[in-house]
Amino acid sequence: MAPGRAALGVVSRVAVEAMSRASSRARSTPYRPAGLDLAVGAAAFVTTFAIQLPFVRHHAPLLDEGVILQMAADIGHGKVPYRDAVHYAFPGVFYLTAAVFEIFGPSVEAARILAASLFSVAAAALAMMSRWWCSRIETAFFVAFLLGYRVWAFPHWHMLNYSPMAVALALVAAWLVGEQLARPDRRWAVAGGIFAGLAIVTKQDSGGATAAALGIGLVILGHGGIRQRIRRALAFSAAVCAVVTSCLLAVWWAGYLEDLVREAIYGPLYGVANYNYLRRPDLFPLFAQDPHLRQNIFSYFPQILMAPYGARITASWIYTQTGLLDATVKLLYHLPWIVLLCGAVASARSLRQPASPAQQRRTLVVLLAAAFLLAFNPPRDWVHLLVLYPPTLLLLASTLPWLRTRRFARPLLALAILAFLLASSHLAIEFRHRQSQAVHTERGTFYTEPALADSFDQVLAAIGRTSPTTPLLALPYHPFLNFLADRPPLSRYLFLWPVEWNTGRDREIIEALRAHPEATVLYSLSQLLHLGSPREFAPELFGYLADNYAIGERYGASTPQLTFFRLRTARASHNGSLVPAIRERATVTKRKKNHASSETLSRREFLHFVTWPFRRAMTLETQPAAEVALRVPVVPRRGDRLITAFSTNPERWQDTFFPPVDFRLAVASAGAEDTLIQRAMRSGADRADRKWIDVSIDLSPWADQSIELIFAISTRWGTPPSSELGGWALPRIVAENADGADGAGAPPPIRGQTPPGAAAPSG
Repeated sequence: MAPGRAALGVVSRVAVEAMSRASSRARSTPYRPAGLDLAVGAAAFVTTFAIQLPFVRHHAPLLDEGVILQMAADIGHGKVPYRDAVHYAFPGVFYLTAAVFEIFGPSVEAARILAASLFSVAAAALAMMSRWWCSRIETAFFVAFLLGYRVWAFPHWHMLNYSPMAVALALVAAWLVGEQLARPDRRWAVAGGIFAGLAIVTKQDSGGATAAALGIGLVILGHGGIRQRIRRALAFSAAVCAVVTSCLLAVWWAGYLEDLVREAIYGPLYGVANYNYLRRPDLFPLFAQDPHLRQNIFSYFPQILMAPYGARITASWIYTQTGLLDATVKLLYHLPWIVLLCGAVASARSLRQPASPAQQRRTLVVLLAAAFLLAFNPPRDWVHLLVLYPPTLLLLASTLPWLRTRRFARPLLALAILAFLLASSHLAIEFRHRQSQAVHTERGTFYTEPALADSFDQVLAAIGRTSPTTPLLALPYHPFLNFLADRPPLSRYLFLWPVEWNTGRDREIIEALRAHPEATVLYSLSQLLHLGSPREFAPELFGYLADNYAIGERYGASTPQLTFFRLRTARASHNGSLVPAIRERATVTKRKKNHASSETLSRREFLHFVTWPFRRAMTLETQPAAEVALRVPVVPRRGDRLITAFSTNPERWQDTFFPPVDFRLAVASAGAEDTLIQRAMRSGADRADRKWIDVSIDLSPWADQSIELIFAISTRWGTPPSSELGGWALPRIVAENADGADGAGAPPPIRGQTPPGAAAPSG
């Protein structure tokens, strides 16, 4: 048996034994009035809320929180969710946020205080549930541990989001149902049903799974006969149905029930069925380096750790030479089902005999953990993993009574929690210090890294120069800017998602752009890598932007974390396009450096037509230390001009390490070649190379001659073959005084080597 499997088996057996014995010892613990536990919960709420306050305004997640804040602000302006703004979550978080905004005004501060309150509610519920097994000191240890967990669960518990809200409501519902198990009064079940219903109204999967688990728990657990338990379960179910039905009736009365069903029920199901989300990394082999995990390291590893230490971690000996970090991360992803399995076995052992309230409540938490695990649907990354961890932590807390009888166990546990808190506190303080630059906006003040703050200041200042009624489209998923600048969204699609059931989404946005030519259009290269490029999942919209817009002003070029282009209208011309000639007559050749001869390559394999931000272009499959050239035969007339442009791949302008790419434009005539343009570009290292360079060449010297236009790309030794490094804008030949380059630029000289500055950037 592999060492990893053997060790896992030993740990599992110890965990089952610990849970079984802990339940046996907890059986004789006298039942406490709920009021005492409420005091514990109140203390946990106040403590966790107070400790969070110095940190709440630091950090600026753009997508999830931004869309919630913008939708809540739109509700305050009379707009209708799902019809006027598309989202996949149920409406609970939008209306709660809108209510907070109605009272305190729409601001970042109000939203973050609400987010801190939701975590404090969750911590209070967890503290009260831990009292089912733990002493006051053990509960204090547990609450302290939760504060450390809050740091590592960044960013979901740090921002306003529907998942943390649903989890907080589900935990309150679970505590109420757990209290019901020891009481004949069905009002506890009704209260639990109300909170479970609110969890469903907030997030359909985790809320629905929680309601089902708690309902099953009321049927199989608790005192009294089966009829009494069924009555309690029916009271719980009636409360759940009352909340959900009331919400649906209100939505129906408001006239957008069909929109909700389409966007928040059918849409997520379509996404799960049609998109390859990140999956849980494989557990075995446990101690091996996992290529899949490392390929998606910034999704699988702790976010709070990767931001300051990512480069050092990936360069460290422990990462490059061992699989210890891989094993640690894998165990954290698989721990929920391992602990759940141990808890289920221990509960099955305990229920062979008359069960105490503590045993029954642990079984209830087992059902809750199963519900959360079921709701942990794709994507299974760090952000979604940690927010669904509370039942796992509760099951681990249920073993604390077993430690009381182990010599030195409690001191060692206290030292372990202290070390965990010190490490977590260090990360939290460093996080606050790093996110120290204030950004003042129309909707309050928040803090972020100085470079990011500079980016925000630039882009918000540019938006601020427009009319307050000018629509803003911040692509691909940056509605946070709409909220911060108090600008209306251009369309009901506040973000582009890689999977969308509505095939008319791109056309809707295009029609909105046509209807509002004055709209501010921003495009960010700061994107989530695992979601892919919008040119892949929004090709119609991307093509429209390439044909009708060009890159204008740039904001935040000092940091790859947040860079925006403001797009300007620039309708691309296809007059005189050479694409038909390229498809019919062009050849692709390869010539190794320092070699005079060349070989012919397959045009189909080495020539690709692409749409890049924001040009339609052609790329060549590069070869290491060789020049790959596209040779296009033409017969120009006097006064004809060649119009094109060249650039490295704009989607990789922010890469830290980008290989140099050499571009060459030449004319072959009568067996001789005249090189007109030759330039090396390194977009990753040199920000000056992050641009399209427009080219306009007078072909009059070759009038009425059969020539070949040579568009060549080459790379250096060690650069793997790729068609995504550099490209040429689709070339055209136009007559003198016809339309020129798509971006205004000074034409280079007629012949010879292009001097510096002759080929101007497109903006």
